[in-house]
Amino acid sequence: MRRLAFLIALVCTLSQPASATIVETLDTRALVAESDQIVRGRVVAQMARWDDAHERIFTDVTIRVDETYKGARTATLLIRRQGGSVGGIGMRTIGEVEFAAEEEAFLFLRRIPHTNLFQTVALAQGKLRIVRDRAGARVVSDPRGATLMTRDASGNAVLAPGRPSTQPLAGFEAELRRLVGARR
Repeated sequence: MRRLAFLIALVCTLSQPASATIVETLDTRALVAESDQIVRGRVVAQMARWDDAHERIFTDVTIRVDETYKGARTATLLIRRQGGSVGGIGMRTIGEVEFAAEEEAFLFLRRIPHTNLFQTVALAQGKLRIVRDRAGARVVSDPRGATLMTRDASGNAVLAPGRPSTQPLAGFEAELRRLVGARR
């Protein structure tokens, strides 16, 4: 029994958390270019379910759209993401976007072909959470544990762990409006 406990403790100590998702780092200009739809909105509902083969879980997230920056104006839209929890069984993809109830965010979206569904551009990079509190209004980007890839001057891939970043809401929104306007 002691030997088993020791082996379990050793395995847990030597284990590293999984973080195999590598995503190319996209700045705001690239997010705008890659998006079919860009909105500011709020999460109003989420529904997780199994796929038809009962192999993967996905979650459909309903967003109430407060403002449209690019794409067709709509009152609501539906985002599909990989992962979720159904009947006590959960699935998670490192770097995939996640949503909280009533969360407000800027969303950079791509339409899933042949559907009325969207997915975020570049996984979690396509969602910038809006925080409004005593410290002021700001936009928070969180790559959700993905490793981000950039290129050095020679074109070689450089990998770095993704870290949350914050910027003032007003400055971000002004930059977004400028970038979307420049593309028209």
